[in-house]
Amino acid sequence: RRTRQKCDAVRRSLGVVMARCRQLASACAALLIASALHGCVSAVDHLVHIHIPKTAGASVVWSLRHQARGAAINFTSKEHCARAVLRHRSQGGTPFLSFTLLRHPIDHTLSLFMHCKHNPDVAPERRKVPKGVDDLDGLGLWLRYFKRWQKSKKHDFECYNPINIQARYMVCDVEGFRMPNGQPCQAHGHSRAGLVFRVNRRGRTVHPECQWVAHHIHNQSLLRIDSAQALAGAQAIDVVGITEFYPDSMCLLMTRLGWLEEARTWCDCSRPAKPPKGASLRRRGRVPSPYVIPTITHNVPKLNKSLLTPSIIRQIRSLSPVDHELYCARLGIFASEVTGAMSTAGASPQCMASRTHAIKSYTTRVCSTPSSLP
Repeated sequence: RRTRQKCDAVRRSLGVVMARCRQLASACAALLIASALHGCVSAVDHLVHIHIPKTAGASVVWSLRHQARGAAINFTSKEHCARAVLRHRSQGGTPFLSFTLLRHPIDHTLSLFMHCKHNPDVAPERRKVPKGVDDLDGLGLWLRYFKRWQKSKKHDFECYNPINIQARYMVCDVEGFRMPNGQPCQAHGHSRAGLVFRVNRRGRTVHPECQWVAHHIHNQSLLRIDSAQALAGAQAIDVVGITEFYPDSMCLLMTRLGWLEEARTWCDCSRPAKPPKGASLRRRGRVPSPYVIPTITHNVPKLNKSLLTPSIIRQIRSLSPVDHELYCARLGIFASEVTGAMSTAGASPQCMASRTHAIKSYTTRVCSTPSSLP
């Protein structure tokens, strides 16, 4: 009898302890949720930016590094093939949130050309990019060269190959790619500097060309990619933003990161669309607010789009038809994702309606009329 009484007392005490543990667990869970909602705790500790060149990637890096929590997350930004990056996660590697930006193919192609022609940090081969003529004539020569390149497959000036380059980033891979010397490229996980490419078991790092596979077309299958492949690749990336809607893209990214304090600022319709006067990144070393839209030009001038002829626009479209389909398809998805992000961040209904209308109007204009400019 005494033993039974002792057991009953122990069970009662254990029941009290378990009830208290459940209360504490509920309280801790509520605290963590509240902290995440208020931006105190990030649900993600590793962000990988799949940097498609000339899509405001440097601006993304600047914005993230100047956020209040910019130093509290492992952040990698490299111009790597999406498939190579995402394979590391699918094989049980370190979990991370992946992010990229897409840009209107016409603007993107112009920026690629101007960078290859005017960037002061050029390789000797890039000096063969049409020079000695004005930018518009040089652009025409450059586009005609790559139209013929699809048959001749000569050099690409050791710079960007514009043929469906954004779609190529969605489907290209380093596996099976061989450098000119015949050595294979193999991706072996992540480091703080991004993907580590190694050529043998000794861990010797291969030529940097392996890290920039997507700049060029080394695998002829990349000339035959279609929109279904590109869309499937983009679907595997956690957050796909649009360069032309940079604040909305950052709103979406901050919400997915769990940084709702920052998201509320980016999602706010009353924030300035342009940096305030005196907020240049280069002017006397001043550091503007982290919520302005940084403009990083790499000392490369812009080509006036109003000078583009119908012939030039047709040539650009002929080199990037899959890019255009990918861009327009993602715009439709982007509009609904931004609406959800703004709702999570607490934006007003009027603000959400305004931004959704702007994105849908833009989509109708640039995707229904092939010759329209962004």
